[in-house]
Amino acid sequence: MADIRRRDLLKLAATGVVAVTGVAGGTQLVTATRSQAAPQDHNHSTADETFEEVYRGRRIECGVSGASHHHDRRTALGVPLAAAPFVRIDEAELHVMVNADGSYTSVVNHYKSFRTLTDVARAAVDDLNGAQLLPIRA
Repeated sequence: MADIRRRDLLKLAATGVVAVTGVAGGTQLVTATRSQAAPQDHNHSTADETFEEVYRGRRIECGVSGASHHHDRRTALGVPLAAAPFVRIDEAELHVMVNADGSYTSVVNHYKSFRTLTDVARAAVDDLNGAQLLPIRA
């Protein structure tokens, strides 16, 4: 034990950190792969599918569009986005953002995440409390 130098101890510690990080990353990858392979529920739309319902007297439509569903869904280079989620409340578009974990948030509920687009739309209807959704201007 007397032959162990500080440099060797630091190398051993760094190797341990790399190993633990690799195991944690591998666990996240396996978990993400399993959740993607799980069957989707009826509220979660896939490409070019829409879900419509009347909720509290408001017509909501939501889904994921593979093509440019909104008139200006393009990147800075002018290339159409692959799969763009959309939510409409009484035919007015609600701006929806996809979080890194695959959940959604909207401009009405900006600080809360929702598992499905339908949940986002229903929460927006609840918070609007009868008010009309106005378009966002850039």
